[in-house]
Amino acid sequence: MIHLVFQNRGDLAIKKLNIEYQREGKWILLGEIDNPEGFRRLVLPVKDTKSNKLRITLKDEKVPGGICEIRVYKESPKTLEMAQRSMNVRKTEIGEVNLPWEND
Repeated sequence: MIHLVFQNRGDLAIKKLNIEYQREGKWILLGEIDNPEGFRRLVLPVKDTKSNKLRITLKDEKVPGGICEIRVYKESPKTLEMAQRSMNVRKTEIGEVNLPWEND
């Protein structure tokens, strides 16, 4: 599982990217990711892979911000499913919470 957190969401979010890993000096595509909803946080299932190098290529042009956090885990299918369900949670008891730079 790869967990990505971007600086922005919505219209300012990264919407297209590729994830690759290196094996024997060659980059191998692990996934082409589309994020049309503009989520700030993505939890991505990936096949079991061994590598000490990961490359993320942003495909969007002129998108402000970038990637804040990358985490890679080996998780059970149940844990992955729970993480994916929580991916788009952004509401609280007080309503939707804006990021500091989203406030007017």
